[in-house]
Amino acid sequence: MKVDRPNTEHIEGANSGLAESVKKRGKVSPHREPAAPDKMSSEELGSAKVKLSDRAQDMKKIRSHVDAAPEADEAKIAKFKSLIANGQYKVDSKAVADKMVDEHAYNDFFNGGEE
Repeated sequence: MKVDRPNTEHIEGANSGLAESVKKRGKVSPHREPAAPDKMSSEELGSAKVKLSDRAQDMKKIRSHVDAAPEADEAKIAKFKSLIANGQYKVDSKAVADKMVDEHAYNDFFNGGEE
């Protein structure tokens, strides 16, 4: 198999044009690799724009509402403390058992029986 020397005239011409460009501007930038984010200037970092999807925007709104909500409902806690202290709070054991069975069935269905 014979391999001919490739025609490099167009490459040499391009190199001379690049050399002229470097002389005029002092740097080569058309084919420069992008800088790593930690090596970018604050001006370069500040120009980046991000568009969030509608779902991401909804999640951001939900997160801000959750963050703004209090950790606990103090009024509800005080109500139940008072009921317990006065012996007026009664637990519906049937309702608790039903809820436990429902949660177990739900977990089995969605987790494929893994627990």
